[in-house]
Amino acid sequence: VEDESNSFMIATNGSGTQAKYNMGSGDFEGLCQADYGEQVVYVMVEGADQIREYDVSTYGSATLNNQWNISAYVPTSAGIGSEGITFVPNEWLLKEHFVDGNGAPYLSTNGMGGLMFVAHQNGGRVYAFDLDRTSSAFHFVGAYKTSRSESSGLEFDQSTGLLYVWHNTGPNYLEVTELSSY
Repeated sequence: VEDESNSFMIATNGSGTQAKYNMGSGDFEGLCQADYGEQVVYVMVEGADQIREYDVSTYGSATLNNQWNISAYVPTSAGIGSEGITFVPNEWLLKEHFVDGNGAPYLSTNGMGGLMFVAHQNGGRVYAFDLDRTSSAFHFVGAYKTSRSESSGLEFDQSTGLLYVWHNTGPNYLEVTELSSY
C-alpha cells in the first residue's frame, strides 16, 4: 500500500498483522489475479509447471485452493521452464478475436470467465489454459509464438487489451502484442 510520503509499504490489518504470506516451497515465478474483487492470487511454479490458486483473504495466511499441472503441455527442460502468468477475461478474448491452436474462436468454457496465459523460457511461446476452479481439470487451448526464444514475464492490461511479454535474452526486451497475434 502507499504510505503518506508516496512510497510503498507492506499492508497491515486492524490488528497489525502484515500481508506477508508463506506459500510453502517451490520456485514461484509469476503472480496474477483473475478477479480483482476477490482476494485470490494465481502463482506460476517453475519446474513443477503448476499453476496454483491461493486464498489470501486472511492476512498472513495463504490457503491453497487448487492447482493445475500443465507439465504435459510446456517444454520444460534443464531448469528452463514456465515463468510468467496472466489472466485474460472473455470480454477481451472476444473483442480481440482470439483463436485456439486450431484457429477457431475460443472463450473460456470452464467457468473462470477467461483464460490463464503462461510465458515460457524454452522457445519463448505463450501457452493458454482454460482452468476449472472446481477441480484440477483444464483445457489446453494453444501455444503462441512470440518474437524471441525466451519469455520470462507476462502481463495483460485490461484497460487496453494489450499483452506484454518480457524477454530476458541478453538485453531485456518488452514485446507488446494483441490477442489476435499468432
